[in-house]
Amino acid sequence: MARMTHEKSLRETSPQSAAAPAETVVGIALPEAGDTPDGVFLNHRERQDTELHRYREFDSLTLASHINSLPLHDATVDAAECGSRLHEMLDRDPDLPGVVVTQGGWLMGMISRDFFFELLGRPFGVEVYMNRSVRAMLDALDHPPLVLEDNTPISRATRAALERPGTAAYEAAVVRTHDGQYRLLNIRVLILAQSRLLALSHSEIRNQLEEAAEFVHSMLPSPISSECVECDWR
Repeated sequence: MARMTHEKSLRETSPQSAAAPAETVVGIALPEAGDTPDGVFLNHRERQDTELHRYREFDSLTLASHINSLPLHDATVDAAECGSRLHEMLDRDPDLPGVVVTQGGWLMGMISRDFFFELLGRPFGVEVYMNRSVRAMLDALDHPPLVLEDNTPISRATRAALERPGTAAYEAAVVRTHDGQYRLLNIRVLILAQSRLLALSHSEIRNQLEEAAEFVHSMLPSPISSECVECDWR
């Protein structure tokens, strides 16, 4: 569905607009119409070659690493909060892939950045969702979030994420920590980590093959030099 773009963002609101009645929602800057829901991870292609170097955690990854070794986002909001609170959190941190929604400490769901702006881009979306509770946005979701334990291996988490249908495969996953807290894992980061592990696996296999070749070579008999062979033709 096409998204609309308003002329002014919330931070540019005039004092007169701030004094508007509760049912009136001030303008908000939405993504351009050219952005597609499944293209959020392709917005910065020029940075892809250096993306791995952004995360120091990748330097210590091993083939046995779990998702708790990856950078996780601590972004939680109560279901009773207004939609404007979500906009504030997403606007403050451009790298935030979404927000975890809880109520009384219980997980209620997850609102991804793409889904949030998709809702606001619908007809009367700003008026409907900005001043209502976040729970109204959860009601518009047609699938539950992917919830992973923090000791899930990276390879298994990647498979579980990509097995989700359609564009849901690229939404952030909710990570439940050992102490019962909730964090968000950007699927782009997860895929980059998996690519790092594949490179490590390839290097390990190559080293094992080289070691095996050296062992086999050491077990072969030494070639007989022609100078050591004397033939008596008499």
